[in-house]
Amino acid sequence: MIKFLNPEIFIVCFFIALLVAVSLFFAKKSKNTIFSQEVFQKLSFENKSFFNTKKRVAVLFLALFFMALSLARPVIDRGEKEIVSKGTEIVIGLDISLSMDAKDIYPTRLQASLNKIKKLIDESRNDKIAIVAFAENSYIISPMTNDKKIINYLIDSLDISRFENRSSNVLAVIEATKMLSQQENKVLLVLSDGDEGELKELKDEALKNNITIYGLGMADKKGAPISDGQGGYVKDKNGNIVISGLNPDFEKIALASGGAYVDYRVSNDDILALYKQIKTDADDKEFEKEKIRDYIELFYFPLGVALVMMILAFHSLPSRLLAVLVLFLIPNDAFSASFDFKEMKEAKEHYKANRFDEAIKSYEAIDGLDGEALARKFYNIGNAHYKLQDYQKAVENYEKSLELKDDEDAKHNLELAKKELKKQEEKKEKNSKDDKEDKKEEKQKKSDDSQKKESKKQENDKGEKESSEDIKQSKNEREEISDEEEKKWLKELDKNPNPMPLKNIPTPKGEKNGKNW
Repeated sequence: MIKFLNPEIFIVCFFIALLVAVSLFFAKKSKNTIFSQEVFQKLSFENKSFFNTKKRVAVLFLALFFMALSLARPVIDRGEKEIVSKGTEIVIGLDISLSMDAKDIYPTRLQASLNKIKKLIDESRNDKIAIVAFAENSYIISPMTNDKKIINYLIDSLDISRFENRSSNVLAVIEATKMLSQQENKVLLVLSDGDEGELKELKDEALKNNITIYGLGMADKKGAPISDGQGGYVKDKNGNIVISGLNPDFEKIALASGGAYVDYRVSNDDILALYKQIKTDADDKEFEKEKIRDYIELFYFPLGVALVMMILAFHSLPSRLLAVLVLFLIPNDAFSASFDFKEMKEAKEHYKANRFDEAIKSYEAIDGLDGEALARKFYNIGNAHYKLQDYQKAVENYEKSLELKDDEDAKHNLELAKKELKKQEEKKEKNSKDDKEDKKEEKQKKSDDSQKKESKKQENDKGEKESSEDIKQSKNEREEISDEEEKKWLKELDKNPNPMPLKNIPTPKGEKNGKNW
């Protein structure tokens, strides 16, 4: 049966929604007195869109109506249900005797015990816990309760200095346990070093009153001196410093009562192990019964409808918004397959127009995808890189796509991209090798040309030198022949003044076309 738990809220909110709708509907006919001008212009729906003013006001009114319906808290009443609270009553005995001030456990035995108790309280569920501090006498720190906040507050407020007599008497906690626990088989968890006290009598009293003792030994077996509170240490009658250690009889008492015992550990495993053993051994007690109405809440259904209609009423492009709303109603993969975002549409247009760089940017700008949709995105980016012959990035994107979805097309394209990448690398390697050979040949050719030039230069220098020597020799010979012939000619001329033909004068070496005198 459906009922409303807060019908009065629905009535108030309904009239508020009606007032807002009427004010907006008659916005052009009356002066705005409710909203500021900026807000009023947005609410008046004067901008043109898929909805006209009347339709948008109607949608807004329905949104406010369903919102009021949600605030009325609709539920399905399944009748009364009885809640039974069960748990274990645990009395925690905290030793506050003077020996608990020893520092063999950091920071002291007493402070470490308080930390252990807090951990137990945090881990307890429906159990009720009482805390009793004992020394010469017992003091109730917290009554039996399952209110963790109260127990922790009382522990933090504990002031040990107000206890004057701090000599140890474990028996003092037995009487407090008998008074605080109403269970037939009572549970007593003692945190103590067991240094003093009548432990044998403690065992007898525990068995006599059906008290099971669980002990946590809060001391080191080697022991430690006890501070006297005045900067020194407690001494015995002979003036020797008293060393307080763990009493081994404490473990025997706990086991003899049917309980368990654990030595102190730095971690909280010790107190948790004891708590687990207590829950195993003890029978949960039925603390109280409570009858409540069992309701199934339905408020989120009208609230969801109200939000959708509110967005439709205030959005300037409802037809575009419908695609976004479908995102919340169907799986992401189906949405990605059925609807294109603006970036997706632009990416496809760029790809068809062979603008692959722009297509990659548009695909990479698409956010909010996962699953198959994200796999298709990487697949499309890989195709664009393939078209740009950037096979390395194509391979990377195909592999990302295959990590999200096993697709035959992506596998096929990946193999093609790998083959092209291999060819590209081989070609690049070959070109690099050819470039090296060309450079080597060019260097060798330059070396040969240089040698030829040097050789030719040497030959030219040698020829010029020889020619110079020949010319010099020819000149000398010419001079010698000219003087001799001249003397001969003059001699013949004296003998015979008539002209006579002379002997051919030899042509000097190095001259051409020599002439006879």
